[in-house]
Amino acid sequence: MKRLVLVAALVFALALSATASAGSYIYGSTRWWDAGAGAGSSFSPSWVMNTFWKDRSKWTTVTFIDNTGYNWRFTTTTAGTSTTTYWFSSETKKAHCVARESGFFGTCYVYN
Repeated sequence: MKRLVLVAALVFALALSATASAGSYIYGSTRWWDAGAGAGSSFSPSWVMNTFWKDRSKWTTVTFIDNTGYNWRFTTTTAGTSTTTYWFSSETKKAHCVARESGFFGTCYVYN
């Protein structure tokens, strides 16, 4: 019986974590960032949130780029441990992140 409860709890935990992470995609892999380095996602009409997570407070920028004029939209620059922007539109766009300072580990995520 203990084994059955343990297996059921494990299956539930795995299903919950898969559901919670199903809408986030890494496009700027976890690495050491230098000033001026950037990354970009693929284009999608589903993207709504773009976040740059960092291990320390450093200046970074996140934005969305539209696929018609390739303009930066809803750009945010902050020095916190995360920088986030949102664009709630079905327009096709891609996420983009840029390090403004060197010396941190970070990852860029886009969410749908």
